[in-house]
Amino acid sequence: MLSSYNSVKAFCAPRTEPLSLPSHQALSRGFCAPRTKPLSFPGSGALSRGFSLIEIVLALGIIAFALVGIMGLFPIALKSAQESQRETRATHIAQQIFSDLRVLTGTNRTLLRGPSSDSNALITNFSLAVNNNASIIAFDNDGVALTDTVTTFSNSYAAAAFLAQVTVDTNTGVPNLSRVQTTIEAPAAAASTNRSRYTFVTLMNY
Repeated sequence: MLSSYNSVKAFCAPRTEPLSLPSHQALSRGFCAPRTKPLSFPGSGALSRGFSLIEIVLALGIIAFALVGIMGLFPIALKSAQESQRETRATHIAQQIFSDLRVLTGTNRTLLRGPSSDSNALITNFSLAVNNNASIIAFDNDGVALTDTVTTFSNSYAAAAFLAQVTVDTNTGVPNLSRVQTTIEAPAAAASTNRSRYTFVTLMNY
């Protein structure tokens, strides 16, 4: 009887070496002490724990802060795009004005204030020999000249998008050579102090 007890005790002694048998053989032999502690893996506790309320609030705060910064860039980008578009249109208008002045030769030139087919739209006898000679032309948002007569460059003009003032300076030091300057402001509906101003200069013989 004692011999049987010792054999059972020896059989039930805890294992000190890892089990090298396949799993089905280990199950067929059996053990006296069943496994009561579940298997654990590195990091499994952190995965099952989840997020606390403080962590969620901090994450939402970081996201909100980033979104506020991104949204703040939209007005700046929109303003920059509008300014770039105005500058491009102003350049086109100035080139158009200089081309009109170069069509004719001699002292007196012609500017277009509206369609070329409209005789009333022509500004004739624009002299390159008269110092401080000036003329104002209104343009729509597409850069097309309007037939409207504008007498004061600094006043707001709601019917147009651009206002262009063409001036002549004969003090170049060279005979029969004038400095022609085109100053374009936009938007025309705003006061002159609140407009964007673009200045273009060229030299013309007469």
